[in-house]
Amino acid sequence: MEGYSIRKLTKRCKHSRSTLDRIIHYWLDREPPRLYIDYSVIEHILIDATYFHKRPNSKKKSCFIVLIDSDTLKPIYWEHTTSGESYKSIYPILIKLRELGLSPLSITTDGNLNVLRAIRLVWSEIAIQRCLFHIQSQSVSWLREKPKTKEARTLKRIVGTLSEIDSQKEALRFIRLYELWRAKYGQKVIERAKESIAKKDIKKTMTLIDNALKDIFHHIEIDPNIQSTTNMVESFFGHLKESYRTHKGLSTEHRIQWLKWWCWFKSSATK
Repeated sequence: MEGYSIRKLTKRCKHSRSTLDRIIHYWLDREPPRLYIDYSVIEHILIDATYFHKRPNSKKKSCFIVLIDSDTLKPIYWEHTTSGESYKSIYPILIKLRELGLSPLSITTDGNLNVLRAIRLVWSEIAIQRCLFHIQSQSVSWLREKPKTKEARTLKRIVGTLSEIDSQKEALRFIRLYELWRAKYGQKVIERAKESIAKKDIKKTMTLIDNALKDIFHHIEIDPNIQSTTNMVESFFGHLKESYRTHKGLSTEHRIQWLKWWCWFKSSATK
């Protein structure tokens, strides 16, 4: 009966509004029970976060961090924080999961520096797959819709193919084309970065690719079961927020509890 309004529920369940309110508040005043997950068998995961309302009298937005098992498509951990995707939020979560037995072969992330730092400290040998969609979309945004310089136009053509690469041959071609571009224009881009915002953004794009290059093709080079993007989590967040919007009448605390319960039911579902 997900998505039903209180009015519809009163008709369907034959309960008064006050009774339904008491039932809802009874559960939202409690934490979901512990899920008994065998973390030791999980091989590939994704991590991401999404943001919601601001708490009353606070400048900080509510951040909801979720980790998903890419094989079962189910959430394996979730947590609410007002510290965003900070190191102090992410590191304790990963430590806790490691203590519960989680030692995945890969993790797919959008490339947040705090998240990357925490991952490397907790699982030093893990394959960190950078989300190809995030790299491509951020690069294309920085390079503008209609780049004015040849180096920007050429780089945009190269990076515009990134999310479509699905073979070793295509991956090697991308690396070769980027390295040729880097050799030809790299120094020029660095020297002219202060001339304008547009040229500074070309340098930012180059730096982004430089830093991510060793971690963008693990899904081809290591294991095809590694997710090349975080789109799976983005889809999860889309369904979460669509359902969340129907519960605007809840207090801030109960909205947070509702998010936890929603994830709990998704994780414990048999299908």
